[in-house]
Amino acid sequence: MRLSAIQKDTLFILHAFRLKGRTGGIRQTGLFNIVSANRPSELFPNNYSISCRTMAKNGLVTLERDDSLRLYLTLTAAGAEQAAEIYKQRVG
Repeated sequence: MRLSAIQKDTLFILHAFRLKGRTGGIRQTGLFNIVSANRPSELFPNNYSISCRTMAKNGLVTLERDDSLRLYLTLTAAGAEQAAEIYKQRVG
């Protein structure tokens, strides 16, 4: 699967949270805010949501909802491998 820049950024951030000790899911809206803050052009929420669903469909993340129907993303084993590689390339 070819990853878009948005998907790579999301995997990078999820991996960074994992390195900091955060093992649970991360809210999609929080990830959206982080990813969109570092973009030169506007990122629309619908496009970001589709990118997240595509990653879930390809087994890189799991999407879960809490009791308030907020959406959370968690890396899968395959996603963690890809995220670690992206992180290694960017950080060195």
